[in-house]
Amino acid sequence: MNKHLSLVFVLLFIGLGSNVYADSAEDLINRSGIRGGLIVHVGCGDGRLTAALHVNDRYLVQELDTSKENVDAARKHIRSASLYGTVSVRQFDGKNLPYVDNLVNLVVISDSKLRIPESEIKRVLAPRGVAIIGDAKIVKPWPEEIDQWSHRLNGADNNAVANDSVVDTPRRLKWACGPLWSRSHEHTSSISVLVSAEGRLFYVVDEGVAGRPDLPESWMLIARDAFNGVVLWKKPLVEWGQKLWRKSSLRATPLSIQDRLVAGGGKLFMIRGKAGKVVAYDAATGVLLNDYEGTDGTTAMRYSDGVLVVQDKGLTAFDAESGLKIWDKEGVSRIPAAVSNGQVYYVDGTDVVCVGLREGKEQWTRTGIQKIKSLLIDENYLALFGNSFHMLQAGSGETIWTGKLEGGFKRSTPFIANGRLWSGWQGYDLKTGNKVSLYADDVYSLGHHTRCYPPKATENYLITANRGAEFVSLTGKP
Repeated sequence: MNKHLSLVFVLLFIGLGSNVYADSAEDLINRSGIRGGLIVHVGCGDGRLTAALHVNDRYLVQELDTSKENVDAARKHIRSASLYGTVSVRQFDGKNLPYVDNLVNLVVISDSKLRIPESEIKRVLAPRGVAIIGDAKIVKPWPEEIDQWSHRLNGADNNAVANDSVVDTPRRLKWACGPLWSRSHEHTSSISVLVSAEGRLFYVVDEGVAGRPDLPESWMLIARDAFNGVVLWKKPLVEWGQKLWRKSSLRATPLSIQDRLVAGGGKLFMIRGKAGKVVAYDAATGVLLNDYEGTDGTTAMRYSDGVLVVQDKGLTAFDAESGLKIWDKEGVSRIPAAVSNGQVYYVDGTDVVCVGLREGKEQWTRTGIQKIKSLLIDENYLALFGNSFHMLQAGSGETIWTGKLEGGFKRSTPFIANGRLWSGWQGYDLKTGNKVSLYADDVYSLGHHTRCYPPKATENYLITANRGAEFVSLTGKP
């Protein structure tokens, strides 16, 4: 046998699990652990199992078969069950799965005569996707090259940089969803917050009538599979938009709104409504899991390693799973705290304080730093921004260097990427503060004002917002 033929071939030939139909659709889904997204059923037969795989509206199902007769029969059954659309059928060549890379959440192969290489199955599986072939189960691992964007500024460290080498200049469209048009360019933005974790997107969008901002708003909290766009769940939000911040102009949305969603640990945390109480939803289903007591008035949240830190006039840490309070601190500034390396860093007047994430025990305090506006962490470096800049050692609070930062973009905080601190096009060595310039004249053009969304970065690219989204290499490579 050709050495490139995979384990899948062997399993099919020796007849392990010779009849997947013996399993019910629910059994197959339970075995897979997939809780929503795109299912592909290969070898559809009469379509009955395929239709049954649509166990609820969190799933989109497509079946493939080499036989035109089977395809016709399956379509007839699916139409009779009024499922066609959310369940569909197509013919294929028996070898090549007709999907782009990293798209499908679950592949079920029923036809033991098919010779589909394991490499082909893994190609179409999304990270954490599963294939079931008889009694065999294949799981595609999450690649180290793909990062999460679980908070407003990427992670709990407040550094808007993804440790992601897959993000690159866009070349093609993978999936799209509505609304295609925002409500109005001159009024509140239609999308006010978006985060992503564990292969899911979570965002708040106004689904009201486009072009008519005078008509009522219709705000929705929506969860989608990040790799194929399948809607996993959605919830209406009554206290959002003008009802929450009492303004409707273009720049009326408070920046703090973007701190109202945080994702991680299989949960979506939300600061809900005018009261500002923190709740947790099951990320896959939208089921309410926790209602954290004593969190009214919360303005920001950070999640790390099973601990949720909420902030108002103080800091409170909760065990995210049980909802039990672990520790709290009073008299904390409203500048959003940062969490990294098992520590929490926050501002208290002119003091910067570091405490342990799990026990709240003070590690160090640095005093006498005036007018701090924001802070971020990148491994061993703690950056403080205000009237002047301070780079501290994250482990001890000792000063590494101070100075005034040049450059910068409107509505953005500098960040650390590729071993440099970046303030606009101007870079700084983390250890010395020496300038490291970035050439970007070929992507920057005068004309329209800087866009309303802040720049972000990966380890390879600075993604600016001057005329759209410009990708500027941070490595010197295109």
